Amino acid sequence: MLLSKKRIVALFVFCVNAHVSFSQNADSLMHMLDLSNGRPELALDIINQALIDNPNSEELLSVRAEAHELLKYYDKAVQDYQRLTLLQPTDENLWYLLGRNQFLNGDFDDALKSLNRSTRLNSRFLPAFNTKTEVFLALGRYDAAMRVSDSTLNIGGTARSYFLQGEVNSRLGAWQRAQWAY
Repeated sequence: MLLSKKRIVALFVFCVNAHVSFSQNADSLMHMLDLSNGRPELALDIINQALIDNPNSEELLSVRAEAHELLKYYDKAVQDYQRLTLLQPTDENLWYLLGRNQFLNGDFDDALKSLNRSTRLNSRFLPAFNTKTEVFLALGRYDAAMRVSDSTLNIGGTARSYFLQGEVNSRLGAWQRAQWAY
């Protein structure tokens, strides 16, 4: 059964008002895209319509930011995450998401500032440390990437952390260390 755009907007607004979370994971967003008959631009239009009635809805802003990121509209995702960090300035995950999208958009300096904010809020937040390592790799700052990567592994790295450690070591020509990390 296909729903009309007006009906989907009404459903979205109802769910937001009832505090039903659409932003828990990408599956919920993909469900929203399915409701829009596989047309991502329609899904974004629906979210934008719902935001008219709920302009400060963190749920809707989060879903729209996720949609922008999935569609690789990183500059628009950055705008949404900037708004969200104003609404929740102590949320380390939002600062991480902002930094990740700034990085994906090529804004390396801003990405490092946001990721640093995330890691100041939570000194054990591995996704932010891993992304900082990626930013330093992209900038060719391998010594800085190694420092962050080493810190990440001291915290208790993930498979991604070890992979990035291998990348840093291979770029530095430390082949045995790279092999160990991979």
